[in-house]
Amino acid sequence: MSPTRRFNDPTSLTSSVTFSRAKQMNTFTVSGKLSRDVGKNTRIVISFVDLNKNTVVFEEFACTKGRCPIKAGDQYTKTMTVEVPGNLTSSYVLTVGVGYTSEPIGCAFATI
Repeated sequence: MSPTRRFNDPTSLTSSVTFSRAKQMNTFTVSGKLSRDVGKNTRIVISFVDLNKNTVVFEEFACTKGRCPIKAGDQYTKTMTVEVPGNLTSSYVLTVGVGYTSEPIGCAFATI
């Protein structure tokens, strides 16, 4: 396993994850104060895109159990566990976003 990586965007969304090998489960913790409300249709999306344009996307509802909506400016934290794809090149882009399909509320990315 490699160390935890943290990456940020201008809306104060932070994602941290401890990376393991391909085809193993990784837990992402997304937190921050978002600029817009998180409602029942808001999604959290994690995507992997490599140099060959292979793309793998995971998504689920952004609200947490018992807490929806989450007002803009309130602290937001959610964890999501996904399997790192096995078909990626050794270098790839990891993107974590919160929002609606056509309207992101916050996002973060890293080149691995």
